[in-house]
Amino acid sequence: ALDWERDIPDCLNVRTCPNLAYDTASWGNHMETLDVRGTPVEVQTMGSGPPLVYLHSEQFIARTGPFLEALAARFRVIAPRMPGFGATKLPSDIRTVDDLAYLHLDLLQKLDLKHTTVVGASLGGWVALEMAVRNTSSIARLALI
Repeated sequence: ALDWERDIPDCLNVRTCPNLAYDTASWGNHMETLDVRGTPVEVQTMGSGPPLVYLHSEQFIARTGPFLEALAARFRVIAPRMPGFGATKLPSDIRTVDDLAYLHLDLLQKLDLKHTTVVGASLGGWVALEMAVRNTSSIARLALI
């Protein structure tokens, strides 16, 4: 089981480490909080084109701003923040990477994304790989970084 206290340092949350915040005002993006199985998930979208879901690393989305901007030049980037990051709390029913994979598969369904590209970095790559193993029809392409 993933130990969030040990494996994900609290300083990776922008509420407790404001120096990780990245100014996204210039991106022309949109941030909304969606209810996925009773769990609030912050979802940032930017760009236009075919959908691409980006699952962040333990470093959070704050440090990947330039990378997401580059992707947004060709894709409609959908970047959910995993529970426990951003302004969301970690629900008690999310204990493992498997739980995160199922949550994100439900998010794809909620957004009506089928056969989409998923890019995962580090922890996000692990989650993306678990998603692909559990539901091959939701993911057309998978990139792990």
